[in-house]
Amino acid sequence: MGKNDIRVQYSGFIIFAAKFLSIFTGLTFQLMIARCVTSEEYGVWFNINDVLLYFVLFSSVLPFWAMRFAARGARGAIKTGVLANVVLSLISAVFYSVTVKLTAPMLGVGKYISIYMLATFLIIQYYLVTAL
Repeated sequence: MGKNDIRVQYSGFIIFAAKFLSIFTGLTFQLMIARCVTSEEYGVWFNINDVLLYFVLFSSVLPFWAMRFAARGARGAIKTGVLANVVLSLISAVFYSVTVKLTAPMLGVGKYISIYMLATFLIIQYYLVTAL
């Protein structure tokens, strides 16, 4: 397939349609969750997702540079990037655990601390997904 055979408008439309479908399914999921749980549980779920964003902020920095170095032919760049991202995920998970233990009682959601602590695994999972 030559350079002239690539249909940029068609591929752009496919990406746009996929993003639009992703928004629609995300909103549908939000609606399903909101209808199935109490307002307090929905607030806790929303709060967990909000707080997690602060701890996965740097998840794509190292994989970006690892991919660039691998494209330039650097040996071991991918392995170093994945291992560094795993270490960064563990550090973020520890900070998240400490922060949640200190702030959950102040927010009045102390009885949901176990759910907040389960979200620690989401941090590690998110870092691994972006690294691989």
